[in-house]
Amino acid sequence: MRVGDLPVRAEHLDDAAIARVLARRQGFFSLPHAQAGGEMRTLLLWSIGAEQYASPIEDVREVASLPRITPVPAAPTALIGVLSSRGLVHNLFDPAAALGAPGDAAGATRMIVLRHDHPRMALRVSGVSGIAQVPEDADEPGALARLLATAEGVRFALVSTPLLIERILVRRDTREG
Repeated sequence: MRVGDLPVRAEHLDDAAIARVLARRQGFFSLPHAQAGGEMRTLLLWSIGAEQYASPIEDVREVASLPRITPVPAAPTALIGVLSSRGLVHNLFDPAAALGAPGDAAGATRMIVLRHDHPRMALRVSGVSGIAQVPEDADEPGALARLLATAEGVRFALVSTPLLIERILVRRDTREG
């Protein structure tokens, strides 16, 4: 089956079944459905290079320009360094390391300070483009990221903040044995 210029295939589904799944998803994420009775969730849209992501706004404490960063010797790959924001020390992480995205160290000029206090965390991002509204149940439990689109056609990956934090903070045992 083709949708526009894209071939769509799904193992164990024929073209009619694929069309039904796509129609159901399109109806679910269309604006009329969202206004028809479902609760909406507000997301902060941000980017790493050309990749677009979103985080639930309730997980974000602040968005700011990157201040001076102090590197941490022998730090894990995802930890860029530490910084001071509003008189508090935060660990600055590269979310690209956890998301498997290409990093954008040269283009990263902003940070998202998360509502996470032990340890205090900020994410280095290329930019913040605004907010979006999606149905409350648009995320998938247990998934680190889920691809979504706004009614205006902006495509992004909704990131689960708890799972992102878990993946960033995983301590790998580097001892051989």
